[in-house]
Amino acid sequence: MGDIDGDGDLDIVAAMSASDIVSVLFNQGNGTFAAPSTHSVGQGRKRLALGDLDGDGDLDVAVTTEQSHDVSVLINRGDGTFEDHRVYGTGQSPRDVVAVDMDGDGHLDLVTANYEGRSVSILRNRGDGTFDAATNHPVAAGTPYALAAGDLDGDGDVDLAVTLETSTTVTILLNLGNGSFDVRTYTSGGPLRDIALGDMDGDGDLDVITTNNVTQSDPEVFVLRNN
Repeated sequence: MGDIDGDGDLDIVAAMSASDIVSVLFNQGNGTFAAPSTHSVGQGRKRLALGDLDGDGDLDVAVTTEQSHDVSVLINRGDGTFEDHRVYGTGQSPRDVVAVDMDGDGHLDLVTANYEGRSVSILRNRGDGTFDAATNHPVAAGTPYALAAGDLDGDGDVDLAVTLETSTTVTILLNLGNGSFDVRTYTSGGPLRDIALGDMDGDGDLDVITTNNVTQSDPEVFVLRNN
């Protein structure tokens, strides 16, 4: 959800895993939506993130495509239409993506969780909505499924938290501020799927919330409290 056309209403952006398109459904101002406009990206399972990637005040779209091992970037022209997608390589089989400022330069970078690559990829924003080649950072043994970003250790840098689908492990990558990470692992429930960050106990620190793979166990939510 995001205001794609700048009219003050929340629009819907949907990634279509069975085809090579992203659909945008524009809010008509009353909670109903126009017929979707479609935009080409790569084929395969997709996840997406919205953010102002080129710094012009409009929401752009980044979409991972698992089969082609890349992320597509759609730059918003400002009226809800997009430039042709630009493709950037990631680690193998990206399953999730977030848009966040990893290096503190004021520009949104892209981070992907790579299922087969057993890594996270960081694509640094050059400041204009184009990106450097990905740097890949391994995670603990397991297949990354989802990721979340936030300042977990209170030092002002953005850290990463990653679920590993085939294990009960959450991997935390603490940003050291120099392009490297202190990688730590914690046991949660599992096998795990999605992840989010939030201050669950009101102490001012971000905690980690995960859900499990309900096809393999009873549905549960787990909270890792930040010390």
